[in-house]
Amino acid sequence: MEEGFCRTVKLGNDTTMAVVAKGSIRVQINGITQVISDVYFVPELKNNLLSLGQLQEKGLAILIQNDTCKVFHPDKGLITHTNIRGNRMFYLIASAAPKDLMCLQVEVVLEKETQLWHYRFGHLNYNELNTLACKMMVIGLPSLRSPKKICTTCLIGKQQRGQLTVVYTPQQNGVAKRKNRTIMNAVRTVLNKRQVPKVFWSEVVRWCVHIQNKSSTLVVDQRIPEETWSGVKPRVDYFRIFGCVAHAHIPDQKRNKLDDKGKRCVFLRVSDESKAYKLFDPIAKKVIVSRDVVFEEDKSWDWKRTEEEYKVDVLDWEEKENSDDQEPTQNEEADNGDINQSASSSSSSEMGSSANEENDGEQEFLVEGRAARNRRKPVWMVDYEEETNLSEEEESLMAMMMAENGSDLHSFEEASKSMKWRETMNMEIKTIEKNKMWELTDAPKGVKHIGVKWIFKTKLNESGNIEKYKAKLVAKGYAQRYEVDYTEVFAPVARLDTVRVLLALAAQCGWEVFQLDVKSAFLHGKLKEEVFVQQSEGFVKKGKEDKVYKLKKALYDLK
Repeated sequence: MEEGFCRTVKLGNDTTMAVVAKGSIRVQINGITQVISDVYFVPELKNNLLSLGQLQEKGLAILIQNDTCKVFHPDKGLITHTNIRGNRMFYLIASAAPKDLMCLQVEVVLEKETQLWHYRFGHLNYNELNTLACKMMVIGLPSLRSPKKICTTCLIGKQQRGQLTVVYTPQQNGVAKRKNRTIMNAVRTVLNKRQVPKVFWSEVVRWCVHIQNKSSTLVVDQRIPEETWSGVKPRVDYFRIFGCVAHAHIPDQKRNKLDDKGKRCVFLRVSDESKAYKLFDPIAKKVIVSRDVVFEEDKSWDWKRTEEEYKVDVLDWEEKENSDDQEPTQNEEADNGDINQSASSSSSSEMGSSANEENDGEQEFLVEGRAARNRRKPVWMVDYEEETNLSEEEESLMAMMMAENGSDLHSFEEASKSMKWRETMNMEIKTIEKNKMWELTDAPKGVKHIGVKWIFKTKLNESGNIEKYKAKLVAKGYAQRYEVDYTEVFAPVARLDTVRVLLALAAQCGWEVFQLDVKSAFLHGKLKEEVFVQQSEGFVKKGKEDKVYKLKKALYDLK
């Protein structure tokens, strides 16, 4: 049936009636099922009318003779015959044919398809969903049909008390409040459908707003908000159910040969930075952005289970596979203990993260029933004491020795607590400003600013005592891009061949050789490129926090 078909028909008494739909019907005539196409559905009409003229246009033969009307099909022959009655009308006795199993299957498939897209659109109203499909307001949305069942999740998340505004007070109809209520109703419904923890409410809000921008609205007629804004009809075939299980592909660069090629995650939304899906790994507790994803929209993550239970499931699954093989002997178990231990480790590295993050997320678990090998110390370590077996007195002594020897610091917070390190940093800043290495200026638009950091080093003399504290302000040169921030790379160390040539010439000519130590020699090199760096930590100019330094000369760690 073609719903939304709008037309009127005119009767013999000059009255008109509205046609609300058009389609085909299946009727049984004389025990035989016949299909009549292009039938108008007029609810106001009391009797069913069948036009003989249109039957002739369909290729049927009509024979009227002796008050009897016979209808012939070119292939089937005589279909039916009837006698004339009052008002010169022929009455045809027919009954509605029962739906066959195929029609029932098609209805079930259409209802499931509609329900699936209802979930993908964040439990959007079925009428609005049908409007998007019928009027083809988006690309990728198939033909849908309103289901007969009620969505219980919508009743839980959207049910509300009807409120009426006071008469002649349009101020109570807040547009923003109404839109916020619509979004939050969708958020509650989506969270309740897959039992997703409420800590993900912000991700659900962003996904629901993304859906609202691609849904129909009464404010914009025959178009959706995104098409009105951009002028391009958007696609929705990438929509997936929030909170469903997703399997992200792990690139070859992020795994070893025997590692799994996929990671089981939970779908959150579409990434804002790239054309990819944003997923969450509940075991590693990391967010993953991936383009190559396979979804299981009919499955949900069991958030009630703990992280250890999921890892035990993996180990049990591995044991079940290994149980089919022949049981190893006791010696083989001892020899393969390390292999089993490493094979049962669970990787939780995030796609696109660094190698250090991958190592931090890895944990090793021993399979029950397998004993790990007891490793021996190397011969050269017999006279050494392991740090883990030290007593409290020995640990205190080691900490005191490290403090006396002046171990290097790793952060500005640690150095700022010491007067000696603060004086060293002040001296470094004064040297930079004395050499006129930079000038404070406004941050230009569209230009990337390079960060800076402090490097601390403690110099010791021959006796092992502290001789000097050194603090260097270096640039984060790894953020520079080739042919954008630099074109050539400078090596601050002379080649050994050059030094040998100079010494050979000095020996041949009888020259005197002097060794000089020029403070901040690297900082005297002038820059041709425009490089902007951020103000250093602890030395930000008051009232000029939004400004940056434009380098005139080279800074440590610049490429």
